[in-house]
Amino acid sequence: MARPDTGKKLASKKPPAATAAQLATAAQLATAAQLAAAADAAVDGSDAFTIIEFCRRHGISVQFFYKWKHEMPKQIRIGTRVLISKEAAARWRAEHEAAAEVEALTD
Repeated sequence: MARPDTGKKLASKKPPAATAAQLATAAQLATAAQLAAAADAAVDGSDAFTIIEFCRRHGISVQFFYKWKHEMPKQIRIGTRVLISKEAAARWRAEHEAAAEVEALTD
């Protein structure tokens, strides 16, 4: 059954254009969501972390990781993937905990 023509035109509702600030916020939220999804997808029984998983589990940003890459744990390359073994992460934590203790004693 066809709709009768009422003679009224439907107004097309166009969403307002997004501002640069809104787009930046959306990009940050997307990145945060990707980080959270990657960490949640990680299997606790795995023997290595991706860089995103390592950063999420250690409370640092990916940008910080790359800025201080020379101070981060040793990485393994498998094809195009870069992984950090749980052992390397544990050594890195132990070294930094020891350094923090020494620094606390000297202050």
